[in-house]
Amino acid sequence: MSSGGFLFGRQPQKSGSPKLDSAPDHSNLLQLLTQSQRTADKPFSVSWHPQNKSLKFSYVLSVMNYAPQQERRNWAKAADGSSKITDPEWTLNKEISGEKQPVNLWTMRSSDAELILNLIGDSVFKEESTGGGSASADITAAGLPALNSEITNSGSFRSPSPDLSSSGSFRLPTAQQSQPLHLAEQQARSAALQLSGNLNEVDLSNVMQSIGLFQLTGKLGVYGQGTEVEIYFVDGELVHACQIEGLDGSKQVTGDSVILEVFTWQVGGFQFQHGWKQSRSSITRRMPALIMEGVALRDYRDALSKAGVTPTSQLERNKSIISEQEFDAKVKEGLPLHLDLQKRVFISLRAPMTLESLLAQLELPKSVWMPVIFSLISTGMITVSGAEAEMDPLDAALFTGIDVMMSGAAKIFLHSDTGMFNYAMFLLLLQLECARGQVNRLPFCVALVEIDCGRWQLTDPCLRSIAGCFDSVKRPFDLMAHMNPNLIFLLLPHATLEVAHQIVNTFLSSVTRTQLDSSIQGAELGFYCGLACAPEDATDMQELMSAASRLRRAATNASIATARPLQLQVVSSETHPAL
Repeated sequence: MSSGGFLFGRQPQKSGSPKLDSAPDHSNLLQLLTQSQRTADKPFSVSWHPQNKSLKFSYVLSVMNYAPQQERRNWAKAADGSSKITDPEWTLNKEISGEKQPVNLWTMRSSDAELILNLIGDSVFKEESTGGGSASADITAAGLPALNSEITNSGSFRSPSPDLSSSGSFRLPTAQQSQPLHLAEQQARSAALQLSGNLNEVDLSNVMQSIGLFQLTGKLGVYGQGTEVEIYFVDGELVHACQIEGLDGSKQVTGDSVILEVFTWQVGGFQFQHGWKQSRSSITRRMPALIMEGVALRDYRDALSKAGVTPTSQLERNKSIISEQEFDAKVKEGLPLHLDLQKRVFISLRAPMTLESLLAQLELPKSVWMPVIFSLISTGMITVSGAEAEMDPLDAALFTGIDVMMSGAAKIFLHSDTGMFNYAMFLLLLQLECARGQVNRLPFCVALVEIDCGRWQLTDPCLRSIAGCFDSVKRPFDLMAHMNPNLIFLLLPHATLEVAHQIVNTFLSSVTRTQLDSSIQGAELGFYCGLACAPEDATDMQELMSAASRLRRAATNASIATARPLQLQVVSSETHPAL
């Protein structure tokens, strides 16, 4: 998905659209894109009729590339630093027989043909499954500000995006405000829409709009900047956002400010997980309004970053401004918002101080201080020294927030209730280990442990205790997984049969000496273990798993069965002899 991609409500002019036999495919979209790139400010369209000939309407898809716009206040720029608007504007209308005005289904800016193709398919599905009864949704009609609106002293914002629409209106990227999707339909759309990537490559506003457009339910996890953000959607509606700081999750912030904070991140990763539901509700504003303010904050961030402003930059006020009248005259040249705070910042800089120190005094969110600092710097009321050269976002992405990103990945691949890898991830890693072993011929082992619970039932705390016993004896690259509570798998890379046997033996000994939960002592359970080694027993993944399973069936209680005899025995659950 390409960057850029905000929505505009400009209606394309009709230009004798070529007619297609069915909905456009990928090649049709690329042909339209090519035509629009050759001639700016002119819409190019195609039309087609529904497959159901009883429906008395047709679809018209239009695309238009805008000519470069004049730069405004030296900050309204595209991602490459130019003032050019990079993404074309796509519009899908429905022209109903006998009616003069077409119905706008959606309008979107994007260079991603696959995304547009998905949107077309989604709209056609909706229209033809409901008999064509849809309505467009206009953001301005819902009471949201137009792009060039300015609100002063109220704590609201003025968007720093150029005014590209002569009407000043916007279109919400949703075909209709209908009832929530049935589960089967939502699952089908979820399968077709996989949202994950890097923030420096994908526009977060496009991601959120796509979730809303497809009416998805789930969690959008964003990882980076030393924090983790969880954004929850229900049927495409934004309901809850939580920012978690620190690997222990000790500090959490919720609400609208979390969404705005994410828009200021330059690096990080994101992934949408379908099906996650959240009963909490902390979002008070509609998603389009939050996106507009977030995009504005991102522009302020980019302007400050390009100027080399960092937390250690020294800020100093302009000494030539000595009276309140001079300040009032100068501040009118900047952004007309938070005027009292701009004056407070100016007064605080009687003596030069770093941006970091100033922000520690103000204790304000980025959504407030970023536009204030930007305005004061752009009007020359404060100057910056010690600014650093602009850092390549890719360089920063290599090291920023990696612990949090890995923690986020662990949540995806580990069972949160047991701390073990899920079985599917275990199989993938085992397959990679088999492929590596076939090349370098280094040995590795797989252990399959069946737990006989007797009269007990293994609980999640029990399994977490068992995982803790393994963590205490394993090497950094060994891992544990489970398919069901009674069946545990161990992957032991770069280990001979003797080394693997010692690790498994020590692990089982630790389990038998551990109180697993309030009721179960490890010594009360039975353990049957099969240990297979590559390349001795097999080199293929399925053959290796079959060997481990076959050896498990041959094992007796409190023993480790191997294909060749070893002079080692596992600790007895009754006597616990020393290893």
